[in-house]
Amino acid sequence: MLDIKFVREHTPEVKKMLKLRGKEIDLSPILQLDEDRRILLKKTEELRTERNKISSLKPSPETIEQGKRVKEEIKTVELQLDGVGKQLEEKLSWLPNMIGPDVPEGRDESDNQEIRRWGEPKKFDFEPLDHLEIGKRLDLLDLETAAEIAGPRMGILKNEAVLMQFGLVELVLKFLIGQGFQPVIPPALVKEKVMWGAGYFPGSRAGHYKLEGEELYLAGTAEHPLSAMHAEETIAEEKLPLKYAGYSTSFRTEAGSYGRDVRGIIRVHQFDKIEQFIFTKPQDSYSQLEKTVENNEWLLRKLEIPYRVVALCSGDLGTVAAKTYDVEAWIPSQKTYRELMSASNATDYQARRFNTRYKTKEGKTELVHTVNDTASAIGRTLVAILENYQQKDGSVGVPEILQHYVGKKVIVPK
Repeated sequence: MLDIKFVREHTPEVKKMLKLRGKEIDLSPILQLDEDRRILLKKTEELRTERNKISSLKPSPETIEQGKRVKEEIKTVELQLDGVGKQLEEKLSWLPNMIGPDVPEGRDESDNQEIRRWGEPKKFDFEPLDHLEIGKRLDLLDLETAAEIAGPRMGILKNEAVLMQFGLVELVLKFLIGQGFQPVIPPALVKEKVMWGAGYFPGSRAGHYKLEGEELYLAGTAEHPLSAMHAEETIAEEKLPLKYAGYSTSFRTEAGSYGRDVRGIIRVHQFDKIEQFIFTKPQDSYSQLEKTVENNEWLLRKLEIPYRVVALCSGDLGTVAAKTYDVEAWIPSQKTYRELMSASNATDYQARRFNTRYKTKEGKTELVHTVNDTASAIGRTLVAILENYQQKDGSVGVPEILQHYVGKKVIVPK
């Protein structure tokens, strides 16, 4: 959430940010509520000063009556202040984060900017199959049975695909632990206040599963619970950065996806992933963002999967993000790159909502910055492996770094 003082003192910059994001939000009601709040605060201070002055006088029927009157006035003004404060917070919570440096301007994903590429897409001497067909032939994926059990956009992993998944999990976790990350398995259920603090509410709730009769939601990413781990805390500066590698099963309704990626396991309702989440000092957040992307690239290079890094333009940024990179892997059946990982710097947007601060060595208290990144979306990584390692005889090679976990170099038809 943005600081109201910043909105007040930098209104033109906030308006420019909204325009670049393609958001139509009128700041006038926010600024009026801010003015009303400041007037009420001043009135409260004046009344409290008057109350203190009266209490210092010698008690008399007149001073006692004056004291009662001022006490009631204070109560009335405080109620008004509380109401205005809640209205102001609600309206502020709809404002997206300010846009960070070097973010390309643009309206949508077509204006995203490619930063770099690695690897050359393999040239097949046959027409490459998509991952679903490969998975069926090798008895690795079963979407039909999954649909009978749980409906569409669900999948069952089988045999070597399962071994490959847990190999990826162990590989990534061990690597991140070596980078100073603490491994965490957070709750898959979160309270509404956590979704609000993470910046996903009060936006559309259609993309999230809610438990009937309870104020609990299925987390769509480990970012949700991880972002709340230090709510209402003040962290010592020397402990920063705090880095977490969160493994989670995640759930999304995929509302609004309008039929994209309905085939296979690229876009499903339930999936497993490992999230990098970092609490850091403000001056270090952009360097930490770059480091998370380097970690993404490490994995894809180890898997020998061609990829590219893309900087999202202003119109394609999520509400929370000041800057975002997508890391996209080459998908042969689609003859294009598709997102596997996404890394964002949320600056102090989430920290302000959760009141997560740190104390400098000089004793000053400031908001931390948060950085989040998909270290590995396991299902999509399996898609990239199956399609890039497919062979003409119908088999699929196993990336060398995963052969120890799978127990073989090649997966052949059963």
